[in-house]
Amino acid sequence: IVGYSTSKSSTIILDVIEWLLGILAILAFGAIVWGGFMYVLALGDEAKVGKAKTIILYAIIGIIVALAGYAIIVAVGSAL
Repeated sequence: IVGYSTSKSSTIILDVIEWLLGILAILAFGAIVWGGFMYVLALGDEAKVGKAKTIILYAIIGIIVALAGYAIIVAVGSAL
């Protein structure tokens, strides 16, 4: 393919990954806010409090996994 180079394709891939991480950040923030509302509105109901804590925990775990994946991709990309 004319004009195709490895550095150009890796730049495109990293741009797409950064875009997806931006979307993930927005969704994770929304999940944390939603879990916070559920926690506040639980009014002591242990089942609702547990569900709210689970939502917040999973959102935080999702952020950590996504950032770790991004770090791995950047490390591998810079090694190439």
